[in-house]
Amino acid sequence: MIRLRRSLFSIKVSLIALLSLTIVLNITTRPTSSSAPDHTTTDVSLLRSIVRRIFGSGSLSRGLSVGGAKIRVALSGCGSSLMLALNAVKSILISTNGNSRISVFFFTEKRNHQYVRRRYQYFSQSAAWKGNLFLHVLAPTFPGMNTSADKRRWMAMWKPCASQRLFLPDILASEDSIIYVDADIVFLGAVEDLWRQFEEMNETQAIAMANEHEIGMESEAYYNRHSKLPFFVPPLGVNSGVLLMNLTRLRSSNFTWEIIRSYTKYQQKLNFHDQDLLNIYLYEHPENFYRLNCSWNYRMSHCINDTNNCHSAGTDGVRLLHGNRNAFTTRTMAEFRFIGDSISQVDLSLVKDDARNYLRNTVASTLNATSCGSLLVKGLSS
Repeated sequence: MIRLRRSLFSIKVSLIALLSLTIVLNITTRPTSSSAPDHTTTDVSLLRSIVRRIFGSGSLSRGLSVGGAKIRVALSGCGSSLMLALNAVKSILISTNGNSRISVFFFTEKRNHQYVRRRYQYFSQSAAWKGNLFLHVLAPTFPGMNTSADKRRWMAMWKPCASQRLFLPDILASEDSIIYVDADIVFLGAVEDLWRQFEEMNETQAIAMANEHEIGMESEAYYNRHSKLPFFVPPLGVNSGVLLMNLTRLRSSNFTWEIIRSYTKYQQKLNFHDQDLLNIYLYEHPENFYRLNCSWNYRMSHCINDTNNCHSAGTDGVRLLHGNRNAFTTRTMAEFRFIGDSISQVDLSLVKDDARNYLRNTVASTLNATSCGSLLVKGLSS
């Protein structure tokens, strides 16, 4: 089956190359009369159309990235979130269930770049993990913001670098798809499993997000009770802590321009800023929205009084833990703090299975006694 897929892919690539050569020859042999109509744009559009028909509604790079397990993850570690973001990267590495090549785009202030690279060397020095992780350290940047005041405003919006995710289609112009996660997350399930959600999207869906609150939590939800926005993703809004973004589709739909337009129009009504802007965009473009289940963005609100409010976590376990509201740095939620601390203590000089077993056994010995804790253990065991 694998050989058949590779053969079919090779045939597709050959067809694209032949069509490209035909169009180039057609363009270069045309008369140069100024009165002759220019069909170059039409030819390029035709080629793009043929590519979409052969490879599907994603781009060529998407076909390679999903099939070849070349995974792309972006996150920001600005200000006080630097160490949390590094722990998130460590959890990605521990979670991987194969020999996937994972490229991480790490946004942080320039003063942190050398330190982040040193930590990456530690992560990747063991032969067991070498070849899994490739780190790209980038300074925060906001394309289209022409003045220093504009850049500072976007930089400081909500939390430092939080709005960086809104500019990824322009910053990562050569990438097709990306997983974006907040600094305060840790992977319990395999990053490959989250990446496969791209394969579940239809031809128009471009952004995957989980609910801000689940059905039945209306009395505690924010958007239906407190938000000043005129609209949000029904029924109770969506959370921007975990994003799957088809960057190719977003670039083709003027995503960044619409985000900036919405900011200009609604800036006085924004509270969660980047999350609010994404809610506005997806309300206006429901065809672009794919609903991610809550096991991939499990927060404190999903476990109130040791009662699980996330159905998919009850079935599959918690696969990605989002420690919002400082859950990893305070004792507000003991289970969350314990998971974060346990991941930070994993010795990456161990072979992969030993590192995972150490984490699983450490967590199971302490958290299995509580209802929500057992779901964290289940996510690590899945």
